[in-house]
Amino acid sequence: MSGGKTPQTSGTWESWLVELGELLMKERAALQRMDALGVEAASAEKLALLERLEGKERAEATPEALRELARLREVALENQLLLVHARDLLRGAVESLGPSRDGRGALLEAVG
Repeated sequence: MSGGKTPQTSGTWESWLVELGELLMKERAALQRMDALGVEAASAEKLALLERLEGKERAEATPEALRELARLREVALENQLLLVHARDLLRGAVESLGPSRDGRGALLEAVG
């Protein structure tokens, strides 16, 4: 993981949730800066965290941890909405450039 952190294979729900919260804030900051590399890095870190959490029992989580998980889910959904808006802004910028020489709009197709 970046930022000098070493992935941990053990830990508590609370420590994992703190890490997830930090990752989501890093992702949000990258989205607000329109920093594609930062967004990709945060996504890779989230995937690594999710791999470490795979197989962990939800029953091991405290009620407070479950509430925090629900809150972080909302933060992740807000980040997803920011990502959709960023994609739409990029699409609009590309469309304003006009069609490609061959008329197929290859750049626009790459944007999604």
